[in-house]
Amino acid sequence: MSILRSIDSNKIIKCEYKTHPHDLSCTHDRRPQITVGFENIYEDFYRAELRLFLDDEMVKFQWSDALQVNYLPEKELEYGEHKVRLVIPDRKNGEFHINWVFYIIDKNKKYNIYYGNPHSHTSYSDGKGTPTDAFECARGNGLHFLMISDHVGRLLKNNSSYDNSISFHGCKYPKWEMTKLEAEQINFKYDDFVALAGYELSTVFWGHINFFNCDELVSKKKFMIKDMIQWIHSHEDILLSVNHPFKRVGTLKCDSPFNKNILLYEYGNGCPPRKYNRCEERYYKALDDGWIFGAINGQDNHDSNWGEAENLTGIFAENLTKEELIGAMKMRRVFSTESKTLKLSFKVDGYWMGSIINVKVGERLRVEINVQDKMVDIEKVQLISNGGVVVHEHNFGESGVFKCIVDINTSIENTWYLVKVFLKNDKIGISSPVFLKYNEI
Repeated sequence: MSILRSIDSNKIIKCEYKTHPHDLSCTHDRRPQITVGFENIYEDFYRAELRLFLDDEMVKFQWSDALQVNYLPEKELEYGEHKVRLVIPDRKNGEFHINWVFYIIDKNKKYNIYYGNPHSHTSYSDGKGTPTDAFECARGNGLHFLMISDHVGRLLKNNSSYDNSISFHGCKYPKWEMTKLEAEQINFKYDDFVALAGYELSTVFWGHINFFNCDELVSKKKFMIKDMIQWIHSHEDILLSVNHPFKRVGTLKCDSPFNKNILLYEYGNGCPPRKYNRCEERYYKALDDGWIFGAINGQDNHDSNWGEAENLTGIFAENLTKEELIGAMKMRRVFSTESKTLKLSFKVDGYWMGSIINVKVGERLRVEINVQDKMVDIEKVQLISNGGVVVHEHNFGESGVFKCIVDINTSIENTWYLVKVFLKNDKIGISSPVFLKYNEI
């Protein structure tokens, strides 16, 4: 049951509806049919005055006898994000809004793979060295990007720091401000490496979470659910990842308001001298529960060894810039790898890994799997769906390249598909899933 809140009276009502294209979903169609279908209509809704907005412009729609709002764009829409809002007047309680977003994707767009580490620490919390030391070390070890994610508690506890290796007029700055300044300095210095500044926060509801794309530092060492709701409401562009899930039992329910911001999940975590852990079963369980998570791998460095380990996150992006990397992570075009040389490409009907796509039950979909590793032999490749069930498998003797096309028929029981790669020496690669959203009201 969906929940609507009046923007005028703050009244909450239950109202069953479905949108198409689905919220956060992708389509190649530049003139998609836009619909809101209701199972029932709240008695005080004033249907004669419904208003539909596409990208903040009011459009003329058709209202069917089947309790459905229908709109077909008059011309092709631009590639990228499109926002839809249905305004529903209520005789007693003011207006109710249904808001959602979909993406029009260019299926011919090409991407490069960039490798890096989205989880690391320095002496600004419980690691070693400065952010500058970390960025330089990671670049020297062949990484394309590194995110510093020092612990919020330490960043708040000691308010000032100074890095003698770079000049900021001899001034001391709060540690968080210093981290951002050092990242800016590295990004100005190099065009083949991206330095990202983030931080790691403890929560009572899901352990540790990394904050990406957020300039403001939180003011608490630990967040309650209500704290996170308020923060997301005022920082809509932030991107969050679930860190080392093996340390915490259970998961947050998927009907939380966080599903649009918590988009990444550490399938793998750790590097020497700490133990490396995988969270495969928990990852599958979270996907089965409805979470839309991309698979990443974080070294979680607490020593001066940024980028030395083989476990990394691969990102498909058009160019190596901060904006492109963040945008790709928001779309979950990422994969977890335990080999620095693994190339793992996975598409369903032309949609990249991480995509949410609109489908019908019984529809036939074409899966494209492309795997390559010039340094480590590929032993086996699996296509996996709900419950960790293997849908397709191919075994090798010795090979550095694998390409195949698999046809699948959609079923309501299957809401996601991903690719798992078995490499020599017990190394694993995991793609982000392609998520299926069924069109039936």
